[in-house]
Amino acid sequence: MDTEKVVTPAERQPPSILVVEDHEPTRFLRTRALGDAGFLVDSVGTAADALVHARSRPPAAVLLDLSLPDGDGFSVCEQLKSGSPAVRVVMITAIYRTSHARRDGYAVGADAYLLEPTPSAVLVRTLRHVLNSESPESDAAVATLTTGTDGRIVSVDHRATQLLNRSPRGLMGRSFQLFFENRAVLARALKVAGGGQVFEAELVLRPVDRKPVSVRVDVSLDNGRPACLEWRIYLHSADS
Repeated sequence: MDTEKVVTPAERQPPSILVVEDHEPTRFLRTRALGDAGFLVDSVGTAADALVHARSRPPAAVLLDLSLPDGDGFSVCEQLKSGSPAVRVVMITAIYRTSHARRDGYAVGADAYLLEPTPSAVLVRTLRHVLNSESPESDAAVATLTTGTDGRIVSVDHRATQLLNRSPRGLMGRSFQLFFENRAVLARALKVAGGGQVFEAELVLRPVDRKPVSVRVDVSLDNGRPACLEWRIYLHSADS
């Protein structure tokens, strides 16, 4: 009598990643970093090759540069998602840094949106996250809050009050910079995000009466409120 073979974790095929990047040294470095992390990696340098590859051998995820010699990554993402909705797309760019561009990326189906320079560890962490989550990274923040362009807190969600260990009333009007060790970086975040660009940084957060935690902050103009900034806070995997 035939019995079904049990596939062990060691026998499972690693996720396949397609790196789309026209700059050859960058493509090589990203391919090597993802390969060292255990992914099966292919790479191409044009939009046309990316679409051909995805149709013939759909990958689990695509790491997609937005500036390609024969097209832009937004169009490539839209076509990828149209043909293979299950394929995860992580956009990465050094040029399209505005809040508006990022919203456009998520609108055409991106699962994450990264800004260069991006450390290899962040690439790996982001791809693992999108491959293991049903929600795009834009919806996966541990906490979200809003400040004015001066950094004073205007609104917080429940997760932010838990993370900062203060009630909403205790947070309103306080400077968000006071909760971080490197306040100079936070001052730069206010300037960059207030000017319309997305700002990202790895920082140490100091909640009230709790030990510090390592986080990644993502700051951008609030789409619904003029002169306000939206802060998304992500815990590092070791702290979550």
